Amino acid sequence: MLLLRAAAHGIADRLETRVGAGRGIAVDPNTPATAYIAGPTGTWQSLNRGATWTRVSTVAALTVAVDPTSSRNAYVGTNANGVLKSTKGGATFVASNVGLADQRMSRAGAVQMHRFEPNTLYAGTEGGGIFKSTDAGGSWSPINGSLTELTVFGLAMDPNDRKVLYAATPQSVFKTVSGGL
Repeated sequence: MLLLRAAAHGIADRLETRVGAGRGIAVDPNTPATAYIAGPTGTWQSLNRGATWTRVSTVAALTVAVDPTSSRNAYVGTNANGVLKSTKGGATFVASNVGLADQRMSRAGAVQMHRFEPNTLYAGTEGGGIFKSTDAGGSWSPINGSLTELTVFGLAMDPNDRKVLYAATPQSVFKTVSGGL
């Protein structure tokens, strides 16, 4: 993966690292010097605005999200192991998969934290649709309702409306105005 850093006078320096092809990236909203990259070689963390990177998980990852209220909490959607959670600022990650145990739901391509309710998360899976957790990833329940495509690669919350969630699938974009209830 090639990373670019803005340098003086608008010149970009090439920064190369062995993170592999990045699939997801998140900057800690509480500590902007901290960033995460999810990729095929695992999850990588920078504590110095991308100057250096350290692998914090070796599990192939697709997406990463950081708790907007606590830098200690980060979530990673993986290629085959569901969702991993860190409560130690990325120092360690553990499985957070109760309700995602079915093999077809183990590929979590999207993880979205609720902006207004930090204990609420959404996971978009390949073949299982969307799952919701209201206990900070402790357990997950499907919220597919009228979702007709069960492979979800992207999720986004409306920043101003706590009930609006968008889901991107290979063929369409879906929207709920009920927060998945």
